[in-house]
Amino acid sequence: MTTTGAGHSISVGAALTAATIADLASAGTLSGTGIVTAAELTGTSSGGTSLTGTSLYADLGAFTNTGTGGISLTDGKSLVVLGAVNAGSGNLTLTTTGAGSNISLDKSITAGATVDLVSAGTIGQTNVGTITATTLVGSSAGGTTLSKANQITNLGAF
Repeated sequence: MTTTGAGHSISVGAALTAATIADLASAGTLSGTGIVTAAELTGTSSGGTSLTGTSLYADLGAFTNTGTGGISLTDGKSLVVLGAVNAGSGNLTLTTTGAGSNISLDKSITAGATVDLVSAGTIGQTNVGTITATTLVGSSAGGTTLSKANQITNLGAF
């Protein structure tokens, strides 16, 4: 789903299902509480992304926000970050719900401000899954291991 033209936004207000990849490309903001179901979610926004419905995708591919607003995504199962994610100058929040729903950083995630990782399972990263942010905060139900070459200025509550 794509919008063009400055300020043209996408609002996901109902269920959105894709057999493989749900690619949401907004020339403006991207928001909604509708449930996105797909094997992988990718996207772009200008001014922020906030998809807070408990979606069901296994993988997060490349996702970029330009400018302010950041990126906030909620997934109802384990989440593997397979593409670079850049929240622009805003915050980046990745949340998983449901017992044992892990977060695995297999690619880099970047935020101009705070990265907030909230997992109902574990949080981990591979050699190329680094974090770049001013502040890192978060929580996990099953433990967190972030031992790679992360670039974080401040460690907040975890």
